[in-house]
Amino acid sequence: MKRVLPFAELVEINPRVTLEKGTKYPFVEMGVVESSRRYVHVARVRHFKSGGAKFLAGDTLFARITPCLENGKIAQFQAFKGTAAFGSTEFFVFRARS
Repeated sequence: MKRVLPFAELVEINPRVTLEKGTKYPFVEMGVVESSRRYVHVARVRHFKSGGAKFLAGDTLFARITPCLENGKIAQFQAFKGTAAFGSTEFFVFRARS
């Protein structure tokens, strides 16, 4: 028999990632997440000021607003292992629990 688990037991939702203000990091905006692709790569680099979704390589970016969510804007951020990045405030970030 299959066991049903709560989503939060399988993934961390918006896990804590610390970025230094004024430092350059990869930035992912909603526009580069395509519904026809599973992965998103670094679109550009920006100086981090504050706010926005913060995430690491391997995390899943999930659109939090309509119509982006309805259009399937969900992708895994791919970069070198441990790469920290930030993006649109319109993302939920999911990270698999160990």
